[in-house]
Amino acid sequence: MTQNNLTQIYWLEGFSGVAHGKHVISIEDLPEFLKKCNETGLQVVGLKIGDPVQRLECILHANDSYIQQFGKTAQETWYFRP
Repeated sequence: MTQNNLTQIYWLEGFSGVAHGKHVISIEDLPEFLKKCNETGLQVVGLKIGDPVQRLECILHANDSYIQQFGKTAQETWYFRP
């Protein structure tokens, strides 16, 4: 992952497109969260370190699986990476 210094988001190398945030988890829950995402077709494309630092905001690609599970008008934080 690469870091965007202005927002402190660590992006998946090569990702560009629309993604949604507000999926906040503890660092300890990251392996299980990633496993569940993989099982359901969701793709974590960014990580934003929270405050306190023990929390992470997982940013998910707005792919078809995401839209099926959360809908098009979900109230997440939107991110766009060209």
